[in-house]
Amino acid sequence: MISKNANMKKINFCLLTGILVFVSCQKDQSSPTATASAPSQNVSSALSPESKPVTAVNFPKEVIDVKGGRIEFWAKLIGYHGAITVGGYDPHFFQAYDGTSCWQMGFNANDGAGNSGCVGVSGYEFYCGSGGATYENVFGAGNVDKWHYYVLVWDKDGVPCLRDSTKKIAIYIDGKLRTISWHAILGQKFIPLTSGVFNLITTAGPKIAVPGQVIMDELKIYDKHNQLILWNTLGSVDEVTHSKVGLNGSFNGGGNASFVPGKSGNALIAEPVGGL
Repeated sequence: MISKNANMKKINFCLLTGILVFVSCQKDQSSPTATASAPSQNVSSALSPESKPVTAVNFPKEVIDVKGGRIEFWAKLIGYHGAITVGGYDPHFFQAYDGTSCWQMGFNANDGAGNSGCVGVSGYEFYCGSGGATYENVFGAGNVDKWHYYVLVWDKDGVPCLRDSTKKIAIYIDGKLRTISWHAILGQKFIPLTSGVFNLITTAGPKIAVPGQVIMDELKIYDKHNQLILWNTLGSVDEVTHSKVGLNGSFNGGGNASFVPGKSGNALIAEPVGGL
């Protein structure tokens, strides 16, 4: 079977073990029109329905290597323009949080640590951001609602390419470093997740989300040693629940989740779900 991104040009740059190979920015201008219907009954979620909202999709927390790794994927924002709000109401691509450690990436005008734009968190209190008070500041005018390739990198010894051991997290967008600020709170450390799951398409925590939708495709997660530990194409319920590599996901249907044309084949689309 030909993989979804077999026709994408590859580019190289240094990361983790010295070389990171991932997809360059070849944007698909197709719009999400031919929506595939979500099933009428959700697959059982790993989250407790009494205490947690239901997200679109989640994976077991074991997909995160606390010592280092990277999370990469294609994504497109639908309905987001202008000012990014303060407080985590804007879309986040993923969140794994157990009350202490957290891995997440999304948009915030101030993440509480002074970062703005596209912001990321890893472990206990390691923060970074691209800068920018608006979506246009992050992507440029006319580029907000196009496909972009995102990578969140973390390493307890410092991200190798940055050649600064104090910088243990970074965001890349379309193959370029898009991190201008780093903040680590006193007492920061990398602590393994002890509970929870790795959720897709969330807020940073608030129950109320800024209206809009996020499309995600071709999710891949690597460990500190550059080994692929998860690859999920996110193109259907069957694809979500049968990863090409690694642990299977759970399709929960939260955020009115369904499937639309992606980079190749279909991709997951949902409204961000908060309150996790």
